[in-house]
Amino acid sequence: MKKMNLLTIGVALVFLVAAIIVLGDLLNYLKASNIFGQYWPIVLVFIGVFAFSASPKSNSFAFGLIALGLLFTLRNLGVFASQSGDIIFIVLLCLAGLAMLVMSTEKKPSE
Repeated sequence: MKKMNLLTIGVALVFLVAAIIVLGDLLNYLKASNIFGQYWPIVLVFIGVFAFSASPKSNSFAFGLIALGLLFTLRNLGVFASQSGDIIFIVLLCLAGLAMLVMSTEKKPSE
């Protein structure tokens, strides 16, 4: 039997949850556009957490997904609602990208 890694399981669970939300929308139990409209970046956070737990060696990729998901979620919730908030959002995106670059170019002790 083939061993599945944690990242594959995590992504599969994200798809299953999305399918359940869409089914709930079709059955008129909830409004999928409300959930997907504001909270879709949480999917990036979950994939980042699963990527980190599946392979701690890919920590820059996981950090990037988690940071991007959190920043977009905060923006969708109106935390960066003003013009100065947009500037802060852009600065935080740049800092997250720079941190990913630094983390990915660092030499590992085993290299």
